[in-house]
Amino acid sequence: MPVTTTGRRGHRLIEGQEAPPGLPRSIRKLDGRWFGDARIILEGIELQLIYFGINEHRGRGHFPMHSHPFSEILCTISGSGHVTLRRKNHNCSPGTIFLALPGEQHASSWNNAPSRPWTAFIMQFNMEIPSEALERTTDLRLSHSTAAFYRFFFLEKRHFHRLAPAVFRTVRDAFRHLSSGLRDQPQAGHAAVASFWLEFLALVSHDIEETTGTTGRGIVLDWSDKEKRLLRARHLLTREEYRNREISTVAREVGMSEYHFIRSFREAFGISPMRYRASIIMQRAARLLAQTDLPVEDIAHQVGYASAHSFSRAFHRQYGVSPRAYRRLHRME
Repeated sequence: MPVTTTGRRGHRLIEGQEAPPGLPRSIRKLDGRWFGDARIILEGIELQLIYFGINEHRGRGHFPMHSHPFSEILCTISGSGHVTLRRKNHNCSPGTIFLALPGEQHASSWNNAPSRPWTAFIMQFNMEIPSEALERTTDLRLSHSTAAFYRFFFLEKRHFHRLAPAVFRTVRDAFRHLSSGLRDQPQAGHAAVASFWLEFLALVSHDIEETTGTTGRGIVLDWSDKEKRLLRARHLLTREEYRNREISTVAREVGMSEYHFIRSFREAFGISPMRYRASIIMQRAARLLAQTDLPVEDIAHQVGYASAHSFSRAFHRQYGVSPRAYRRLHRME
């Protein structure tokens, strides 16, 4: 399974960095964070790794309802806390994995003795179909190391999984090894995070098969010609050079009339191609807010808005918070 990594180096932070002003100060971000753009190419799936961090939740606190334009995993290492999803509270004890899909609103809360904090690692990522896979004429079968994970969390949309004790110990040890490696050699962050992800996916997929009966066997990505055209169009709409292209141009490139393309795209993905492209632009803006210190005005111009005001209004419509509030929330999380 080839691994390719791109993007900037990981960052070493000061031990025990506190949350930004105005947000709960019972969360500490421990040393050993990484963010960037590392990509793992597996058969049938492309993983884009965005963020890895370790949060320590002490005393009593609450993280408000929020969502992300990417998937997020929270795995509890020690202590316990609660995640709120769809108005239900779920306990997160050691070995519990929680996965929020893009756009899913969730919150967290904790109430622990200072000597027993809730410690968890957080990973943010995208799971995509590689564009080159759409050119294949044969069916595409997911690799064994990702299939059960993909079916359990993405097809069946089951948000919580409790690892078996032996598997949890292995994951915990791998997590500690990665954390110490990021502290000692932050320049090796991309390779270390990619390696951890491969091990984590294989362990969780195997554990899901063993403990839940969910199997990864039989998952075949098989598309009709029309579906391949729509998937290719969706891929084109994510590319920077298509940010200002007419929708009719995209339709022609995939061999469809504009009317048929818009109708088929909405039927397939539940959103119009125009709104989908706008959401991709906002996802890019959200990543810049979370991962850089660029002023909001500069980010607005980078994603194609003439003014920070119009950008802020559009961002608030999609995420329910202002760009500056989103940045504070993400930096604290």
